[in-house]
This record gives sequence, C-alpha cells and structure tokens, in this order.
Amino acid sequence: MSREINVFLVIPVLLILSNLAVQGSTTVDIIAPSYFRSGDYVPVIVKFISAEGTIDSTVTGDFTLRASSGTLSKPGFKVFRGVGSVTTRINATSDIILSLSDYTGFKNIRLDNPSQTAIQGTLNSTSTWTSDHLYIITGTLTIPAGVTLTISAGTQIRIRQDANILVNGKIKVNGVLQDPVHFTADIWGNAWGGIELLSGNLESVFTYALFTGGGGDVTRKFVHSDSQPVLKADGAKLNVSNCCFIDNEGKAMASLESTNTVTDCLFARCDTGCEFRFSNTVLTGTYVMFIPDEDRVIDDVDNDAIYFWDKKSSGGTRSVVNHCVVYATEDDGMDFNSSARVDIRFCFVNLVNDKGFSAGNASDLKVFGCVAANCPEAGIGAKDESTLLFENGTLYKNTLGVKGYEKYAGQGGGNITVKNSIISQSVDRPFSEDAESDVRITYSLSDTDVISGTGNKTGNPGFINSATLDFRLSSSSPAIDSGDPSSPPDPDGTRADMGAYPFAQAVVPPVTGVRINEVVSKFSTFYPDEHGLYSDWIELYNTNDYAVNIGGLYMTDNLTDPFKVQIPSGKADSTSIPAHGYIVFRADLLSDLGVNHLDFQLSSNGEQVGLCRKSGTATVWIDSLSFPALATDESYGRYPDGSENLLKLGIATPGTANTGTVPDVKGSLFINEFMARFPNSYPDEHGLFSDWIEIFNAGIQDINVEGLYLSDNKANPTQHRIPLGLGDSTLIRAGGFKVFRADASPQLGYNHLDFELAGAGEDVTLVQISGGGTIIIDSVHYPQQSMGISYGRLADGQPGWRQFWTPTPGQSNSRTSGIVDTGTMNHPVSVYPNPFETSVTIRYQLTEPSEVTIRITDLTGKTVYSFSPSGEIQSTGEHEIEWNGTSAYGQELPSGVYAVTILPGMGIPQRSLMIKN
Repeated sequence: MSREINVFLVIPVLLILSNLAVQGSTTVDIIAPSYFRSGDYVPVIVKFISAEGTIDSTVTGDFTLRASSGTLSKPGFKVFRGVGSVTTRINATSDIILSLSDYTGFKNIRLDNPSQTAIQGTLNSTSTWTSDHLYIITGTLTIPAGVTLTISAGTQIRIRQDANILVNGKIKVNGVLQDPVHFTADIWGNAWGGIELLSGNLESVFTYALFTGGGGDVTRKFVHSDSQPVLKADGAKLNVSNCCFIDNEGKAMASLESTNTVTDCLFARCDTGCEFRFSNTVLTGTYVMFIPDEDRVIDDVDNDAIYFWDKKSSGGTRSVVNHCVVYATEDDGMDFNSSARVDIRFCFVNLVNDKGFSAGNASDLKVFGCVAANCPEAGIGAKDESTLLFENGTLYKNTLGVKGYEKYAGQGGGNITVKNSIISQSVDRPFSEDAESDVRITYSLSDTDVISGTGNKTGNPGFINSATLDFRLSSSSPAIDSGDPSSPPDPDGTRADMGAYPFAQAVVPPVTGVRINEVVSKFSTFYPDEHGLYSDWIELYNTNDYAVNIGGLYMTDNLTDPFKVQIPSGKADSTSIPAHGYIVFRADLLSDLGVNHLDFQLSSNGEQVGLCRKSGTATVWIDSLSFPALATDESYGRYPDGSENLLKLGIATPGTANTGTVPDVKGSLFINEFMARFPNSYPDEHGLFSDWIEIFNAGIQDINVEGLYLSDNKANPTQHRIPLGLGDSTLIRAGGFKVFRADASPQLGYNHLDFELAGAGEDVTLVQISGGGTIIIDSVHYPQQSMGISYGRLADGQPGWRQFWTPTPGQSNSRTSGIVDTGTMNHPVSVYPNPFETSVTIRYQLTEPSEVTIRITDLTGKTVYSFSPSGEIQSTGEHEIEWNGTSAYGQELPSGVYAVTILPGMGIPQRSLMIKN
C-alpha cells in the first residue's frame, strides 16, 4: 500500500510540511499493544523521531498505516507536529507488522489468545498481573489500603461496561515502549468506567499504558464537561509518563486535591484532555489533540484541552505546563479558572475553537515562549480580575491577538501584559480591551496595526514560513534584538528578540583557552583522514568548561606569517570543540579536502605552529608551540593536556588524552634471535627473503609493541618506529614471539623495518620513548655472522647467545641447538665440536648399504678435501670419521665456514662446520 499525504484544511491555513523533506533522517516509533485477537480494536500511536532523538515537530499531514497481512478498518490517521494516533480494528489470521511507507520503524503485533482471568470485587492481597493472562474485570474492582497491584509490561486488561477500578492502596503499571499495558473495553462500544486513586492512596505510577474505550460510567461524572475521567486522582499522588488516552467516551484525566506529574503523554479524541482541580500539577511534553473528536462540529462548550481550577488547598504551589502541544479542540486550548496559579512555557496551541490561553476568575498565568495560532476568539484572553503575563510569544492568525474583558458583570476585567512578542495576521485586530480591563503591550511587533507603547514596532515579522507554522525568524526579521533591553538575553547572549523563537546569531566572544596540544610532523600509515589518506597533523585541546567554535581563527607554521590559513566560518559542526575536548587538523596542503585540512605541511626537523585571531589589523595569539625534530609517527605535545609541560609523548593519541608515559616493558621484551646473512629460506608474506629480528615476550601479560622503536644503530635508537593503531597485528602474546623483517622496505608492511642487518656485525636495539626519555628495552652487539646461521639466546629471554644452524623465527629457541653442539641433534649428518680448532668428528647415518665419499667445500663451492672411508661399501647405520682441518695436500685450512657433503647422498643433506684457528 503506498503512503498517502493529503492536505488537511479546516480553516484557511495550510498545516502541511513536506514529509518527503524530512523522511531521510526521521524515523517512527509505532506504539501499540503487544498482541491482538482477530477483530480487536487496537490503538496505534505514531511518533516521528528526528535524528537528534526528539519528536520531529516539522512533520504534519495525513498518513496511512501499512499492515503486512490482514485488514485494518481505519488505516488513515492525522499527524500534527510529529504525533498522530488511530484506533483500528484488525482482522488477521497471523501476526502482523505495522509500518509507514518511506520511514524507518515498525511494530510487530502477534496474534494471540492467552488464558483469561476474570476478576471483580476486592483484591485482598498484593498481586502481580502478567502478560501471559488476559484479565477481564467483570465488575468494579477495589484495591484496598495496604494492597499493591503491579501490572507487568505487555499485559492487557479488558473491562466490562461501567466497571471501575477503585484504588485505596497502590497501583503500579510497568509498561515499556515495545510492550505497553493496555486498558480497554471488553466489548468495543460498551464503555468501561475509569481508574480512581482515592484519598490515602500512596503514589501510583503509570508508565507506557494505553487507555481506550473508557469514561462511560455516568454515575461518576466529574464537574467540567460533565463526563467521567478515565484516570482520576482524588486526594492522591499520581505519576504518569508515556501514557496514551485515545478514543475514550469520557475525559482522559482529572484530579482533585492531588499532586500530579504527567510527562510525555497523549490525549486524543476524549471528551476533555485533562482537568486539574485544587491540585499541584507538572504537565510536560504532552500532546492534546482532537478534543472531543475530529469532526470539528461544536456540540459542547466545555471541550477544553487542558483545564485548571485553583491550586491545592493545603500546600498549594504554582503548577507548570511545559513544552505541551494542543491541536484541534472544540473549546479553549488551555483554560485556567478560580485563582489558578500556573506557569506555561514553550507550548504550542493551534486550531482551537475559542481562546488559545484563557485566564478567568482571578487566575494568575505567566506564559513564556508560547504560540497560539488560528483561534477564532483570541490567542490569549483574561477576564474577571485575572492576570496574564505573555512574554516572548507569537500570536498568529487569531481573530483577536489579545482580549481583556469582563465576562460576568461586577467580576471585573482582565489584566494582560504582553512583552517581546509578535502579533501577526490578526483577523479582526491585534488586541481589544473593555472598560474594566487593562492590556499593556510593549516591545512587540504587529503586522496589521500600529500598537502604541514603548518599543512596539509595525512590519512584516519575517517568519521562515508562516504557512507551515514555522515561526522561526529569518535573518532579516525586524524582531531580532528588538525586545526589552532589560529582559534576560537570548540563548546566544544577545538582546532579547520578539517572538517565541529567538534568532540564533553567530555572535561569539573571543576564543580563549584553546591550546595546541599535540603534533606529528613525520607520518607513516597510522591515523588516516576521512579520505583514507595519511598526513602530518595538529591537535587542539579546549581547556574550557564549555564548547568553543574556532571557525574564523587562523593557523600557521610560521609565526611571522600568522594569518597563513583561516579556519572556515559557518561550519560549526566541524569547527566546534566540546568542553575539554579535541579537534585534529591535517597539515597536508590539501585544503580542498575539507574544513580540517590546512594549506601547509610540518617540517620533521622541527618548527613552530600557532593559533591566532585578528583584532582589527593586530594579531592576538591564542597559543603557539615549538617542536623539535621528530621521528616517524613520534608526537610532541603537552602532558597533561593543555598544560605548559612539553615533551615527546609516549605514544601519539590524536583526538584523545595525551600519554606522557607508557607501560614499562623493560624486562618483559627481548631481542631473542635474528638472522643477518639470509639464505633462501623463511620467506616473508610476499615470498621474499631477508634478514629478520625476533622479539620475545617473557612477561605474563600480552604486550602491544606499537610505537616502540627498532634500530641497528645505537647512535640513532629511534631509527624505525613500529606502526600505531594496528591492533592485534603488533600484539605479542605472553610467552609469544613476533618477527620483523630487516629489509629496508617498510612500505611492504607493518613488520618490515627501515634498515638491514650487517653480516659483519653491529648492534640491534629495541627502544621505548616514555615521558620524553629514551628507554633501551634490550640491545645486543653481535659479531660477524655466517650465511644461513641465526644468532640467538640459548634459552628464550635468558642471557647467553649462540649461533643456531637451524633458525627458529617465531618459535622458541629451545626447539633448535647451537652450532657449538650439533652432535646432539637428531640429524642424518652431525659435526662436533663445532667450531673446532684441531679436529672434528663427522658422524652420519646410512639408510642402506652404500659406498660413501665425504666431500668438504668452502663457501665458493670449491672442494678442499675429499675421501672415501676404507674404499668399501659401508653398512646401514651410523658411521663417523675424524678430520684435522687440512686440505688434500696437508695444508692447514684458514678459519671459516665449510660444508660437509656425503656422496652419493642417499637423501642425506649437507651440514656446515666452522674452522676456528
């Protein structure tokens, strides 16, 4: 089924915003019972949620529910400022999914018919009702003092006609967004009564509950509008949040001599929204819509959305109505009578059939930041010695913007003060007052009539789009900075504007407290930018307890040219630094890549960087920093963040807190084995052969060696830095090994070093930079090396180095033997001692009888000695001969490495030996 968007016109005002304009970032919460029986009337509430997680008030229009299966008797519903609802009959033979076209979000409702529990009379003990039962209240149920009824999420309660729930004890309704509790009529159309919290009731709590088909007991009507409340507090304490009262015969909620907290609720298609008499109430984030219905036919004069009467007799305080929305009611939007004392803030009233905000019978209202639009009587009105203060508000397209009058002879008129407000498109005139009333308007704007009074203006208010009720001010609005100079400033710190929506001006005090916190001037493949590219970078830190926008400031790497690069203005999302937060700029000469890319690069030999602003033609330095020559990915900065203490940091931390020191790994990491003259064995991941260095972790904890340095030159201990940010690639497990390739080819990967090892002998050093100091974790000086022979610790991580005929890169050295004692090796050919000075024993094994020739060659392949023992066929098994290290001519051979070959071979490999003179 395709989504429908219709134009909803009741009076000549367009109420629609394009849904297509917002659907990309707006999702929907669809609230409905967890299960249904086919044929049930099911309430469905839809809230449009912005990317910020709040109700998206830009969404208004007609929408259609989609069901994955079955049929909906009434799929269409109306939405105003992001909220809509409908009660629809569902006929289906399986679970259904409800959704809206073009919007993310859905509701899965299962088809179920749980076991039924009938109940009436008195609940004699504390009980918990759960969702695996359907509770049928067949007659009035009483919860006596001392008894608590807890209702779990997803539970449904069906109530017979005129039956009520009377609570002297306590009731706790624990619904959740996806599994609300549902109170409804057992038979749709036969209205149940209501829930009454009676005197002595401790605080009762209702969370995520749906109420439909109630308020029908004519014997329990409550005063204004003469109907029964679905939920009533009488001398009690009531806490209601995220509850929806829709399609009820009576009024949604009422209280008498009670204390109420009502938050984020919805009242729709009820006789009245809510009525609070002699009560202290805080009403927040609540929508009241279509009171009593959607037909807009007036057949009653008391269908107010919100109604207050006086305050609590004992301990009475001012009530509060905050961030509420009233739409399409057939009487007043908010009606306050009989000495009510209420503060109303940031509320929106539209399309009611009387006044938006009405004060009577000596009431006292303070209304701030509110809107009243399309009210046929008046946007605001006061009568009968009432006082109404209307500040920083917007009154739009009302017959009268402001009305002060005496309704009943001898009761007196109204006293109204309007300040910092806009009265626009009044059908009759901006205000009226009779002889008994006093209306004072100052620092306000009208676009239809000249209003006398201090600071008043006449002209087009410059709304963004009044046709869609978008009453924000455009940048050219005459209402900007035109409010009373003595009023509190707008949120941006400027003089108060007129109207409900102050214009956010880009007026920012001079930036202070921002420090150049860390720099890297020689980058590798650590910390790519948003395009996957690598570069030098500069980190700024905000030392303030508030966010700072650095747009418009200047950055430079030359303090004699302070205005080298300007940080773009008008990009607050990209140039604001949170309180005690960070921002990183790329010094890459590529400013076209984004706001945080600078048109200069840093010198790895060291230089200065600065942050400043202009004051006229003068330079005001905010911060500067001089840094020394830095190695690859080595960072220099402040530790702790924002301090005056500058040093080479333990590890680069772009966008996070600087680290002055890093965990001490000396004593845990060892250079364990290396190869300085490589043969064609042990290829790397690319199939290439090279020198290599093995690091051993002798500790009991895994160690990530990122940021450490390897070098073959003690005079340059930071010759090669192991890359940062590669996670487990640079992690050495406890008792484990990591092999690095000394191939002077770091471009081949994280484990490839920027140097090669010298076969003639040199140093290998492992280094850590911590707190600005250099810590040598391990270092070894090695002598001249032989081809294919590694040099390593006799025992992993322990003193004592030996040469190994069988290298073990990435494995324990205990798996091999030093050349000094190869006779113990399990090998077809062994030589010992090795090296030798006077003579050596050559031992070999034959797998079958064979005539044997023993050939000894130097490293050029030249045969220096050859002989055949006994000149006979030797038997299977082990044999040995002794050789004194002379040539076939009896000459003493020079020191060096020689190869022993058994011919014809029989699968026996070569073995090397070393003569040491």
